[in-house]
Amino acid sequence: MPFRPLTALPLSVLLRSIFLHTISASPFLLSLATRFLHNNVDKLHLDSPINPLGLLLYYTFYKHFCAGRTSDEVHKVVNELRQRRIAGTILAYAREVEVGEKHPANVDEEAQIRQWLEGTMRTLEYSSPGGFVAVKYTGAGTPALKLLSAKPPSKPSPEIADALERICSLAVERGVKLLIDAEQAVIQEGIDAWTLDLMRKFNSNRSGKAVVYNTYQMYLKASPAKLAHHLSLASKEDWILGVKLVRGAYLTSDPREFICNTKEDTDSQYNNAILNLIDGRHGARVDLVVASHNKESVRKAVIAVEEARRNGVMPASNRGGVQEIVYAQLMGMADELSFGLTKRGSSFVLHGKVEHEEKAEPVKVYKYVVWGSITECVKYLLRRAQENQAAVGRSKENVDACWAEVKYRLGLGTHGSTN
Repeated sequence: MPFRPLTALPLSVLLRSIFLHTISASPFLLSLATRFLHNNVDKLHLDSPINPLGLLLYYTFYKHFCAGRTSDEVHKVVNELRQRRIAGTILAYAREVEVGEKHPANVDEEAQIRQWLEGTMRTLEYSSPGGFVAVKYTGAGTPALKLLSAKPPSKPSPEIADALERICSLAVERGVKLLIDAEQAVIQEGIDAWTLDLMRKFNSNRSGKAVVYNTYQMYLKASPAKLAHHLSLASKEDWILGVKLVRGAYLTSDPREFICNTKEDTDSQYNNAILNLIDGRHGARVDLVVASHNKESVRKAVIAVEEARRNGVMPASNRGGVQEIVYAQLMGMADELSFGLTKRGSSFVLHGKVEHEEKAEPVKVYKYVVWGSITECVKYLLRRAQENQAAVGRSKENVDACWAEVKYRLGLGTHGSTN
């Protein structure tokens, strides 16, 4: 029997995926759509129930990449993912502010912080124990941007510090982990500083696990040295380093000289970071999220984990190493990788197929899912579109996998994948 990783997806989802990823893979169509939305998002009233454009976005891009606008909608999507053998979700509140974005002079900064806090606390309430919540500091609006943009970056204001304390305390209470998102390079130094302070407080070795994770964008030339420095701090100060590894999401806004010269350089930095973390010679205890749509990177991680387990290096010993590793992809993207891993475990990327699925090493896969109003999610959707513009090949992989499954169901040919 051919291997079919997408059997859990309804036909309607497969067809929608083909449609959306075909658009994403077309530079002309993608540029046309994103430019129009970017220039008009504040004028379109997308959340009006009688707005035809809002309804079109809702039933296409929004339904494919986002969890919903209400608690009931979010819980429905999360439960559907669990039924499809996804271990859990990385749930994110969509509201964010970007560097350079204009704001009214009389903006109510306290209200911005309050709205961000309330949204993040609701996200934690929507999450289940063992899950993750993604947190963007810039969701707190202009007060956070001012502090993070300062040179050197300023510490959180009392209001933001109190909000972060409440967020972390609720995460501990609910057994949920916090992934602090990386953002634009000009404010990342401040994000790192705030996150290190939270990890020192909430990632105690006595607790045995990380609550707070920092995100490392490996397309930045400075990321390997930064990660090494943070590992050294965690080892010396005796706390657990939470690491989420990504390639990067701000290609169009980060200074070009900060970014690796080639995609191959980025791939090398990303893959080497995985291997170095699992190796454990850095001396720190690490909880790791491999956030990648790249099958080769996932394959390297799975091989390294299996070797570390055979050699007794994983789970982490007293000398350091990775305690727990999970894999993550965005909702609506790289489904052939996500569901391949959940169905076949490590054998999916190691051997292509396995005679007995129960022999495969289990792999925990999470989906990054955003929630919020249509208007709040537009910037998130635009960034997803920009990422796809730089990864046409990956969009085509998704389209090919979906077409193969559709054809198999319609009896139009054998399934094209033997993985």
